[in-house]
Amino acid sequence: MIDTFWSLGLRLKYYGLDNPFTTLKQAHMYDSLDEAKDAISKAGHIIAEKGLPKQLTPLIIGFTGYGNVSVGAQELCALIPVMEIPSDELLVHWKKNFISRHLVYKVVFKEEDMVEPKTQIRSLTCWIITPILIITKASLRNIFHICQ
Repeated sequence: MIDTFWSLGLRLKYYGLDNPFTTLKQAHMYDSLDEAKDAISKAGHIIAEKGLPKQLTPLIIGFTGYGNVSVGAQELCALIPVMEIPSDELLVHWKKNFISRHLVYKVVFKEEDMVEPKTQIRSLTCWIITPILIITKASLRNIFHICQ
């Protein structure tokens, strides 16, 4: 998650968007996890005070599953101002424009959110798996178009 925030900051900066994630370093550049957490918290304070660039909002971070990796990533994500949205309410929030520039939105996708039967062959079912990390406006529209 540290490197995800870091690379997001670099990508946004490349596109000319000033953002709080540019203050972060790659994970291996920190001397300890506590130092990395402090840096993420500082970026979170900037988000809370100044907000994210308008072009970036809503920033929705999706976590696939609830295992150890997801829990660890969510622990780091909790260091920034975050609002959790149940996956089945994501489209409602989107359509009603419940969006703040001072928050990052978090969605935890479970098995039922990520797979659907593709074909049924006797007793064997094939599944389509859809991993999602960071959702943009365009990809959100595409996801919900496919799912409807």
